[in-house]
Amino acid sequence: MEISIRIPNFDSLSTDGLYQRFGKPYKVPIRRVDGKPGEPHAPPHAIYPMGLGMPANEVDNPEILISDYGTSFIVSQTPSPILHTPALYSPPERLFQ
Repeated sequence: MEISIRIPNFDSLSTDGLYQRFGKPYKVPIRRVDGKPGEPHAPPHAIYPMGLGMPANEVDNPEILISDYGTSFIVSQTPSPILHTPALYSPPERLFQ
């Protein structure tokens, strides 16, 4: 079983508030390995994703999520038709199976 904590809702944060809380994203120039100039359609830079980590005492309204119900399987094999997900967390389609 995996337990996660839901990250805060970003909808209520302004752009400045988002940057203040998690830091601004930053650009990194893209360079070809062979040293030649980039193609005209290629972007001149990449933007690193923001780090969403934060100290536990700064998490607002933490919500714990259970995300694994013991149904791992090997990709090359057909998965078992038995679902171990509790009905409360299952999609409505499960009722019609």
